[in-house]
Amino acid sequence: MIDITTDTIKITFNVGNKPSAVVVSSDGSKLYVTNTGDGTVSVIDTATNNIRTLVNVGNNPSGIAANPYRSQISVANSQDNNIYVITQ
Repeated sequence: MIDITTDTIKITFNVGNKPSAVVVSSDGSKLYVTNTGDGTVSVIDTATNNIRTLVNVGNNPSGIAANPYRSQISVANSQDNNIYVITQ
């Protein structure tokens, strides 16, 4: 996390292998990070800044999007040619 008023790094997160995309849940309580190197999504609790869980989603998760109307996170897996849906 970067403080834009001072341009300094405030928080770093250790996630899975080769993180590539990030999205915030519709309620702001979780941060989701795709890890293309190990086929997972890291779920970070924004209140504690701790990793809540690691979700296996398939090969090469490269895109991620939040759907605030359905409380879902969609993850596109470019190698498997599918989309994995995580319910928030």
